[in-house]
Amino acid sequence: MEDSRPVYKIPEIVKKQKVFPGIKDLPPHVRANFRNIFIRHVIRDIFDSERPWVNPDTPRLQLIYDKVYPTYPARLRHSDAIFHPVRFCL
Repeated sequence: MEDSRPVYKIPEIVKKQKVFPGIKDLPPHVRANFRNIFIRHVIRDIFDSERPWVNPDTPRLQLIYDKVYPTYPARLRHSDAIFHPVRFCL
């Protein structure tokens, strides 16, 4: 079955320059208070995990997103804006 939820996709290359996704690229309903709502749940999940030194993977972030934003369904991917604020970028 294909996942029909929207994706918060952002461009990877803009005017020949790599763009790093961030909170500014999220939709307004998610961007508002993102740090205090979503990130707080991610930190709690990491703290409660058996391996707190490992960042959550995409499926785990999807579960957290679904819990935090049940009225705004979306499918998360590793290249999305919502994924990068909680990841270390090289």
